This record gives sequence, C-alpha cells and structure tokens, in this order.
Amino acid sequence: MTGPDTYTSIHRNTALLLVGMLGLIAALVAGIATARQFAPDGNAMLRLMFTVLGGFVAGFIVLALACLRRHRWTLHPGQLVIEERPWLRFTGPSRRAQVAFNDIAGLASVQNGADDVIELATRQGASYRMGPASLKPKGHSVADAIRAIDRAGLAAFAASLQAAMQAEGVAPPRLLPGLGFWNRPLGLGLLGVLLALSLGLAVLVVVAVLGGAGGPRNAMDAAAILVLLPVGVAWMLRKAWRRRQTALRAKD
Repeated sequence: MTGPDTYTSIHRNTALLLVGMLGLIAALVAGIATARQFAPDGNAMLRLMFTVLGGFVAGFIVLALACLRRHRWTLHPGQLVIEERPWLRFTGPSRRAQVAFNDIAGLASVQNGADDVIELATRQGASYRMGPASLKPKGHSVADAIRAIDRAGLAAFAASLQAAMQAEGVAPPRLLPGLGFWNRPLGLGLLGVLLALSLGLAVLVVVAVLGGAGGPRNAMDAAAILVLLPVGVAWMLRKAWRRRQTALRAKD
C-alpha cells in the first residue's frame, strides 16, 4: 500500500535466506550421504533420499517466511518515521525510529537479490531499507509479474523524501548506487559456494533420476527445483558482480 506521504512494502532479507540455504544444502548432503550409507537396500535408500528432499523443501518454506518483513516509511514535518515488523508473528524483532531530516546522511540504491532497495543511513550509523512493493499483475506471464514490481513508486517516494528535506532547508543526499551484502567479497564468495553446491546437487539428482529413481509428486517437484537452482544462483552472481562495478564507478 502506497500513498503520497507513506510507502509500505514487504522486505525480503535475501542475505539471511542465502546463509540459511547453505545450511539447508549442507543438511541435505549429509542426509543423502547417510541414506546411501545405512539404507539396507536400494528401495529403502530411495525412500530415505526423497524424504530428505521433502524435508529440504519444508525447511526452505519456513526459512523463506522468516525472511519476510513489513517495512513502512511515513513522511512527517521535519522527520521520517520508519516502522519494521516481521511478516509472520514471532519470526523476528520489530523496531520503530523517528529520523530527523538533518540526521539523514545518505541514500543508496542497493541490490537485494532480484530487487533494488533504498538504503537510508543516519549520522549515528543506523541503516534502514525499503524495497519496491508488489502490485497486482495484469496477466499471468513472467513478464507481467516482473512489471508488477513497483519500482517507479519507490523512486517517486525517494524523490518526495528529497523534496520534503529541501522544503525544510536541509540539503538532501543524492540517490547513488551503493554496495550491499551481495556486492561485497563475503556475499560474492557465498554466492560462489552456493553455485558450486547447487551444481553438485543438481548432478546428483539427475544421476538418480536417470538411474530409475522415482517417488511421490512432491518429491519429484523438489528434485526439479534442485536441478534448476544453479541457473538462478548463476544469474544472481552475475547481477551482483555487475552492480559492484557500477557502484565502484559511481564512487570515483
């Protein structure tokens, strides 16, 4: 929900999602290795492997829900009120801040997975993020879903914030490309590790299916997700590296 003085969206903590995914993949590898080592026969091994795959998908769903948060920014005379709370109750802390316009030190456009978010930094060192809201798609295609991301609305709210600061006699900071978690060495390194792990898992799944492995519908869906996972990770790694180059050039 957006308005002239308020912007609200669901923020996705993709850094937490990546770290959690690495843990889930490590648990999946351990589970598959255990099934291969201790299963009494081939049928039992396949049942155990697909049970582990089902657990992986369930764990991913729980992790994905825990990474969602509701963010709300509201413009008031002389200040910006920021409210953050978990999308699902009891899955994270809430916080509220009243940031005076003259306390805003910088605004940056930062990569957050597939989205670009606005990162606001204060002179006390605190930082807050607002991502684009999701609009109702006009159709059912992937292109319609991409166009339903409210990038224009987020940019308009950033411009409204800058205009409000200017009206109060405060020089607003420029909105420049910035370095986020994904564009720094740690984030790039974790993406590289995730790509290698996802490729290894995809190979294992393909070999198992070609060898005649089968299972219930949900287990086969999980296998398909694992096979396609390296494509998504490779795309994220490429985008993160390109954004890093753009942000570094903007600093010069």
